[in-house]
Amino acid sequence: MKKGILLLLLSLLSACGGDNNSSQSPAPQPENPDTPVAGITIPVVVHIMEHPASDDSRISVAKVHSQIAALNRAFNRQNDDLSQVPAEFQPLIADMQIRFELATTDPQGQPTTGITRTTQNIELAPEEYRWGYRYLHYSALGGKDPWPRERYLNIWVSDMRDRHGKVSLAGRASLPGNPPEEDGVLIATLAFGTEPPLEQGLHLGKTTAHEVGHWLGLKHIAGEQESCNVDDGISDTPLSSSNYGGMTPSHPSSTCGSADMFMNYMSLARDESLLMFSQGQKAAVWSVLNEGGERHSLLLNSRNTAAD
Repeated sequence: MKKGILLLLLSLLSACGGDNNSSQSPAPQPENPDTPVAGITIPVVVHIMEHPASDDSRISVAKVHSQIAALNRAFNRQNDDLSQVPAEFQPLIADMQIRFELATTDPQGQPTTGITRTTQNIELAPEEYRWGYRYLHYSALGGKDPWPRERYLNIWVSDMRDRHGKVSLAGRASLPGNPPEEDGVLIATLAFGTEPPLEQGLHLGKTTAHEVGHWLGLKHIAGEQESCNVDDGISDTPLSSSNYGGMTPSHPSSTCGSADMFMNYMSLARDESLLMFSQGQKAAVWSVLNEGGERHSLLLNSRNTAAD
């Protein structure tokens, strides 16, 4: 990257490529078992970034709903492939107690479907905002401004294919503490939801679960450097020197002397291999949501909404 300020901003982001591209991940969070019994429901706004030259960018409402359903399965231990988790990891499968629903009220208090549609215009964006599709987060640069992160999870969906028609960036997430102007998750149209069109390996809505994991403070299972000397900060995810980018590994696969938890949502394996979050990851996420955490406002607003 050419500019120091851009490097500084992007150091606060986590980017996950369609196959094997990954960059900086969140700092480890302390494990905190203080999870409210009722859990949390997070309102979601999906910003569909349409492009005149891409029919696939005009995403249907059904496709949006399929992604919300996939998120809820992943974060509430409800996916029907949990039997594929190896026996040694079965006791570690976590119900994260986090549900997602499309927002019904916009920031001005008006009724909403939780879906916005914008015709993106990259021509309005300076060069430094085109890298990583950052311009999509700014209305003035041809994208769409986020809704307040204290109340919503923002998901931008855009056609991010290369000249060969393959997904060049499957997803990217802002981390807790990221500047509010770009807070949320960016997902490729061909990796979003479970309704076609989709790219094989990104077709089960699990890329979004992975990126929301980053948004809630989780790192890749192999940490930042894919080394046995680098950890993800979670005690019950074994050391691994591979994030299994674009792969469909079989158990047992070992890179650091013990079986790798490649079926964890925070690996970079293909969607069909991603099956679970761990109990340690649940504790880390709730340390971000609980009092003192960087996304505690979501929990406070969730409680206030429930009390209304």
